[in-house]
Amino acid sequence: MKIAHFGAFDAQSYGDLVSPLVLERRLSDLCDELVHVSPSGGKAAPEDCPPSTALPESLREGLGADGVVLGGGSVFGAAFDPGRPAGPGDVFPSLARGSVWLGAAYVAARDGVPLCWNAPSVARELTPITARLARWTASVSDYASVRDPESRRLLERSGLGGGVETVPDPALEVCGLWSAGELEEAYDEAFARRGMETPERSLVLDLSSAQTREDAGRLAAVLDGICDTAQATPIIVDLGALHGDDRLHRQVARSMRNAPLLLGHPRSLREVAACVARSEAYLGSSPDGMTAAGSFGKRGMPVAPEDASFVEQFGLSGWRAGSWEEARHRTESLLSAYPRDWERVMQTARPALDGHWERVREALRDGQGARPEKREALARLESLGEEYLGRDSALGGIAAEHLVEARSEIERLQGRVSELEGAISTLEHWMERLNTQIPALFGSRQWRATRILGELYRRARRRPRTPTAAANLHDVVRQYRSWKGSSGDTALPPPAGSESALEARARRVLRLLDSKKPSTLLRSVSGRAVAAGRRRARIELRKLKPRMPQEQLAGEIRRRLGPPPALADWPSISVVVLTRDGLPYLKKLFAGLEQKTDYPGSLELILVDNASSDGSVEFAGSFETPFAVTVIENTENVSFSEGNNQGARLASGELLLFANNDVEPFESGWLREMAALLRQRRAGAVGARLV
Repeated sequence: MKIAHFGAFDAQSYGDLVSPLVLERRLSDLCDELVHVSPSGGKAAPEDCPPSTALPESLREGLGADGVVLGGGSVFGAAFDPGRPAGPGDVFPSLARGSVWLGAAYVAARDGVPLCWNAPSVARELTPITARLARWTASVSDYASVRDPESRRLLERSGLGGGVETVPDPALEVCGLWSAGELEEAYDEAFARRGMETPERSLVLDLSSAQTREDAGRLAAVLDGICDTAQATPIIVDLGALHGDDRLHRQVARSMRNAPLLLGHPRSLREVAACVARSEAYLGSSPDGMTAAGSFGKRGMPVAPEDASFVEQFGLSGWRAGSWEEARHRTESLLSAYPRDWERVMQTARPALDGHWERVREALRDGQGARPEKREALARLESLGEEYLGRDSALGGIAAEHLVEARSEIERLQGRVSELEGAISTLEHWMERLNTQIPALFGSRQWRATRILGELYRRARRRPRTPTAAANLHDVVRQYRSWKGSSGDTALPPPAGSESALEARARRVLRLLDSKKPSTLLRSVSGRAVAAGRRRARIELRKLKPRMPQEQLAGEIRRRLGPPPALADWPSISVVVLTRDGLPYLKKLFAGLEQKTDYPGSLELILVDNASSDGSVEFAGSFETPFAVTVIENTENVSFSEGNNQGARLASGELLLFANNDVEPFESGWLREMAALLRQRRAGAVGARLV
């Protein structure tokens, strides 16, 4: 038997991603093959999530399934997908592409197979059009259930309550997906991967930017108070990256005194489950978090919850907190309360879920075979499409949702276009200066002499020739002139004038090097001659270096680069610095980051100290900065790569900046330039020129 499972399995939401694993555990003995179907398909980030097939593909090409299961997750009331125009296999053209629940019903009716609802939830009150489509979905269903009384009430108001059962959320069975040993191993690995010791006690915290009105600094202080009361290490999890809460989590984590374990992008679903299972309690706004806590019998306190149906369903409303400040005051009573109320969640839910799954299995088994009445229901669906096709208000609230999403996407693309236009303007400014200054530079005596001396040194040391940026400058300028529409020969002409005595002597030495065998070469070019060549090259290079105060040099650099770049959203950056007895350098670096670095996004500094004895650690702890400073104290001098890896594991920023401890920022827009270049070019890494 092949079963098609429809749900929002491409969303970064813990409850939705757990559903396929629960279904596979419950129905593995009933079916030979399970295919999961989601709006866009693909595989979610956690490594233990199964892949899913895109909904348009399943409607267009068919799945050949013997049964269809809908849910879990909040799929009812979700917006329809306008991702592509209507085509063969669509439910009907006026909808362009059905949502998950309508798509599941359409497949079941088209193929004449059973359809079961695996206790999805209803996200919002259905619009009149959506309600009629939902009633049609119920008419072709063999077994229908929702996961909470509020969802049932919403369906009843849409004329759909009859025959729909209320059962607990199947995601409660997450406690049976992994053994105790597997959870213990995942818990230890979660801390080890981030360079932290496994704590004796921990507390799981989940923040919602929609429910939390406090600023990150104030919220961090409240969470520190909660952790002090619990005497536990905080674990900040992101159970719904879909809602954009990961940014708030990073900001709060950087401001907390109790260094948290930040699970912004968990490696696996098992990792999240392990943290909840090993914690003292869960506090947060996500119903998925309360479901996981109830599954493992852990204490839980919903804080300004997005959805209170879970606590109402299991009699836990008395523990609901209206704000994080209230949660701080009630933490002690929560941790001292007898855990019977939370252990009772699974005791109540397990018999109801066993009965639910037995009804699902029965409907799938008994519903197999020819079902012509389901195919006949397609005519009613097509009539609904024809009825609304000609109206100005076609699809009502669904169309409105599409317009909001489309407008948001247009605004995002307009911001991206503005960024690219700014980058093109800056690039053109640079190319204009390059076009006018490169010929003069190539024609200078210093450039030619330095190039020849460098070639002399390379051949004397028998090093291979490597390409340089200068070798490509002719082609760069030629292409730029062609783009600007210039005519005539665009090659850079060699400078006029006769060869100097220095150049002639250098060329004679190069010819000598070419004509000699290696043994003769070693006798012809003595160590003294090579050393003299090095000294001469250093002198020539020194002449090319600017000799001006830092302020003046910074102004000249900014004048040549043009105005600082602007981005709609600046990424957060973690600066990783490795040091050993480098206190004089650190003082300049810290001062440069504080006083001469103008970066609009959030910034943090992670200092990896390799057993310094000059007071570097004390200085880093006492220096007042507007950004967070974290110090990793090593008892030995670890390698450069190992030290940087230590800092990277602890970093919470979107970007990593690896800086030497002797770097001294002096031009305020340097970090803007690097971040903007990385974003605009979509590069993997960028580097700054040191002067």
